[in-house]
Amino acid sequence: MKNQMDTHLDKIEKGNHLHGKSFFGIIACLFLVLVFNFYQFQLFSHLIESNTLFMLIGAIWFIVFFMVQAGIIKVVYRKISRQGYKIYSPFKSIKEFFRFILLIIFVGALILVNMGFYPFEIFSSSILYEISFFIASILISTAYWKYVEVYKEGSVYVPKFSEYKLQEWLVVIICLMGFGTAAIMFPYSPAGPIGFGIWFIMLSRFLIGE
Repeated sequence: MKNQMDTHLDKIEKGNHLHGKSFFGIIACLFLVLVFNFYQFQLFSHLIESNTLFMLIGAIWFIVFFMVQAGIIKVVYRKISRQGYKIYSPFKSIKEFFRFILLIIFVGALILVNMGFYPFEIFSSSILYEISFFIASILISTAYWKYVEVYKEGSVYVPKFSEYKLQEWLVVIICLMGFGTAAIMFPYSPAGPIGFGIWFIMLSRFLIGE
């Protein structure tokens, strides 16, 4: 039997087209979260080594990050716990093929970064601190799930990719390439979390969306 939160979450998922059922997409999204958390951990470690001002600016980013992560984790959790997925052939469609490829990439990336094969500067290699950050990250994100209890239908809407107009796609591509390039060049500057964050959100929508 559904409670109030489940009902609101159903509305949010439906309104934002996040009710995709691809098993490869759901699991790939989970590993994407873990890989992105590794970057967040290194960013957090960098901020600790920096001055107080950087820590305050960074705190604003982490608040936004935890809110975004909360929604993604909740969608993934609901799909897995309810068995709301289907295992399609990777060759079912081009979209499903890319989801399968991304799953392999993110699983491999998580293994490699934890083995020390990380393309950017590493500020902490402590497994204990990393696990602690991961746990804290997930726990803080779950605290944001409560926001759906005051959800109002129609207050949040994100269009399907197929509904984007040409000019909207141009803006998205420019943001992905522009901020993404800046993030690679300066991963621990303000451009880093913004650029990687945009890619994180767009990839998540592709993986768990329609």
